[in-house]
Amino acid sequence: DPLNDPGFGGMMSMVSAGIRSAIAVPLFDNEEVIGLLYADDSSAGKRFSKDQLAAFTLLANVIAVAITHSRYHLLEEEKRRQDALIEQQRLDALRKQQQAEEQRKREEAARRQREQEARREREQEAELERRRVEAELQRQREVERQRAENERLRRESEAAVLQDAINAEDARLQAMNSNEMAAYRFALQQEVLRNWARPASARAGLDCLVQVRQSATGEVISARVVSCNGDAAVERSIEAAVKKASPLPLPDNAVLFDPNLRFRFIPEQ
Repeated sequence: DPLNDPGFGGMMSMVSAGIRSAIAVPLFDNEEVIGLLYADDSSAGKRFSKDQLAAFTLLANVIAVAITHSRYHLLEEEKRRQDALIEQQRLDALRKQQQAEEQRKREEAARRQREQEARREREQEAELERRRVEAELQRQREVERQRAENERLRRESEAAVLQDAINAEDARLQAMNSNEMAAYRFALQQEVLRNWARPASARAGLDCLVQVRQSATGEVISARVVSCNGDAAVERSIEAAVKKASPLPLPDNAVLFDPNLRFRFIPEQ
């Protein structure tokens, strides 16, 4: 307690803020300290327990490891990007080398062709050249036609996929704002309320946000109160009610089903 503990005598900021109990642990990622996790409480007569300190330390370790993993992930992403850039540059250089070699070969073939055709009669040389040019032009026209056709098909396919995605999202948004969603939420509220044993500490105006993991058939896998204006006993009672209500009612519209469900539990609503 900074007000009564002489060890906090110099920390006037904590005293002026009315802080009566504080807890802080280092963010340690098994190699170095990368930060600090801190919490305080201004309630008189309340102190953080050793169990809370242990839990707070465990949370700090998890956060520290997550931060370190995120840093490593960013470094790995940058390395992959650099490797991809280097590989692209290598391929570009190889492509230019191949093009130069192909050009050299074409020139060599043309030179030999000219030497061979020089021994033939001029009329035959002209006819053969005309046929060669016509065949190449025909091949190029066919290649260009096929490329254009492939591009058209690709655009049509992408447009169809995009339109399907837009239609699906529109249907989901309409369902979320429909009476079906309201009815689904009301059914969840009523089912949990029927299985709720109201503790003596539950006050009027109770409003709690509940996170539920459920299977495709509504079987409750886990339930946790994310935020609540009630005490710990109230939170435990709500979590128990959700599990007891398993399987939870399913929405009439399958678009509304969410395996990671969140809903507000308001008994007086």
